[in-house]
Amino acid sequence: MVSQLTRTSVIKRRYHAFLAQLHDYGIMDAYNLKPFLDGKALTKALNTPPGPWMKEALDVVMAWQLRNPDVKDPEQAIAAVENSKVATGGELPSSLAKHFLKLTVRPLFAKARPTNVTATGRRVVSEQLPQKITVESMNDEITKPWKKDAYALNLLEWVVGILNERMVEDVWHLVVPPLLTLIDDWETNYKRLGAQLLTRLLVATPPLLLERTGLAEVFAEALLPCLSYLPTLTPEPDSLDLQHSIYPALTTLARVRCPDLPAAGSKLLNAEDSRRARIKHLDIIVRKGLIYSYAHCNQYPRIVTFLFTQLAVLLAELGIDSVKHLQVLLPMLTETLSSRTLAEAQQLQTLTAAVKAMQALILNAWPRMGEYKGEVTKGLTLCWLNGDGKVGEEVERLREESRVAVRILRVALGTEDGFEESCNLLIAADGRLSELLVV
Repeated sequence: MVSQLTRTSVIKRRYHAFLAQLHDYGIMDAYNLKPFLDGKALTKALNTPPGPWMKEALDVVMAWQLRNPDVKDPEQAIAAVENSKVATGGELPSSLAKHFLKLTVRPLFAKARPTNVTATGRRVVSEQLPQKITVESMNDEITKPWKKDAYALNLLEWVVGILNERMVEDVWHLVVPPLLTLIDDWETNYKRLGAQLLTRLLVATPPLLLERTGLAEVFAEALLPCLSYLPTLTPEPDSLDLQHSIYPALTTLARVRCPDLPAAGSKLLNAEDSRRARIKHLDIIVRKGLIYSYAHCNQYPRIVTFLFTQLAVLLAELGIDSVKHLQVLLPMLTETLSSRTLAEAQQLQTLTAAVKAMQALILNAWPRMGEYKGEVTKGLTLCWLNGDGKVGEEVERLREESRVAVRILRVALGTEDGFEESCNLLIAADGRLSELLVV
């Protein structure tokens, strides 16, 4: 009898403690609570089509309400979701991100998981046999259900968009496999999306996390083959769309894996060690990307325009190390600048991009300009003469950029290279060059 009374007393004390805790949390009337967000409001806040994810996502919202009983305005919950991309990462967006990755995104990507990444988001270092090819493994409807459920990609894009350094390590193992799966897909539109999302992820990734997991090399191995998706095997519009995403991803990867100042504990011992490693990766992009692509696609003006625009970016990253590429890059630029066809607007855009790339080459490889000033002058003067008599905004822009290039070259050469005498001889041969070459 005493034992029964004791047990009853213990139960009562626990129940009273439970009620007191509910009171302290301010959730005594939780059974009367209604969700701040319904499915329609949540899909609007996420800019995502409705789908099976909505029910459990609303449970996440309700759990957030119970943890924040003082919040009475539903607009605050909506704002927390809508503004998550520019915020530092609040509780509700973080909870939704983990929910989507675990319960919605991961199951849809499970059958096409990359084999070079472990379940914890690290690089697989042991050699493995390739997966057995079966009829089922080649069926996208079976192995890639995310292609049918478009909302999965919208949710993945939203999640990657809200990640920051505080959140990224917690979800690293969940977000990396889907991105690699997208990049490895045979369709260029999925490759493009994967590269875009990887760039956003890398921006939020601490360099030490990338180094510790060993995935920098995995990312590079996935991205570099995409540089060869060029005409005629890949249609020009698809190739351009893909390259616009691949180059920024590779450049961002080089910056993150080799930061200006390595963190404590990094294998990169100092800033110079990191700089050399970064230059090595950038050299690969120039050789396997820009030079290779130009050699195969110099008859496609839109692709050449993009390549030269990207070249200016890469030369700025390389700095003085640009000199090692001078013997290849300078003939590329001169060949384009010497083109006689100026009728089409696209050709003018290509020439303008080439002139701006020439500016970047002079700026960053200026110690060698004395040796190459003749080749540089040849390209700029032929471009100027070929445009003689043409009118229009694009032509004027091209001419102004050409003048800027000459001014940069003059500063790079100084006063001891005989450049002024060469300019006077060219002007004497063709007076039309005076507007380009005269100070």
